[in-house]
Amino acid sequence: MATRMLESTPSPEAGKRLRAERLRVRLSTRAVQKLSAQIAQEKNNQDYYISHGWLTDVENGKFTPSIYKLYSLSLIYKCNYVEIVAFFGINVLDVAREQRLVSLPHTHLIGSNLQPPGQTIMLPLELRENVQLTRTNLVSRMFEAWGEIPVALLQQLDLRHCLCGYIGLEDYTL
Repeated sequence: MATRMLESTPSPEAGKRLRAERLRVRLSTRAVQKLSAQIAQEKNNQDYYISHGWLTDVENGKFTPSIYKLYSLSLIYKCNYVEIVAFFGINVLDVAREQRLVSLPHTHLIGSNLQPPGQTIMLPLELRENVQLTRTNLVSRMFEAWGEIPVALLQQLDLRHCLCGYIGLEDYTL
């Protein structure tokens, strides 16, 4: 049985939010077109170009834009790219958590390089003294030694659906 790629669903609400961002920076659709032409020329890639008609259609919820055009809009509207794609229901910061939806046949590191700065989990000094960071260990065994678990660490783990471990500093090789 042949399978078809699912077509993207237009998002009228996302289009309204894009229009609101355009109006916030006081730009016409023609001005966006001109600015995107500069971006496309600089990148040497026409995928970044946004025509006046295309932008009007997206703002009216007729279709979902590509990552290139969303990138151009984030530059033009002075918005964070993560915020722009969130208009369309994609929360990039959930990647690490949502990677657990896909089970791989072998052991792999989980996590994402997309986490914003400042998201490092800091252990209280008294917990660090009880942890051997040189040796590989199961996180559940580390919890036993700690007697308490940092909340920030719990937010990153789904202990019901995975067996999580820590790769020791002396055990890690490339």
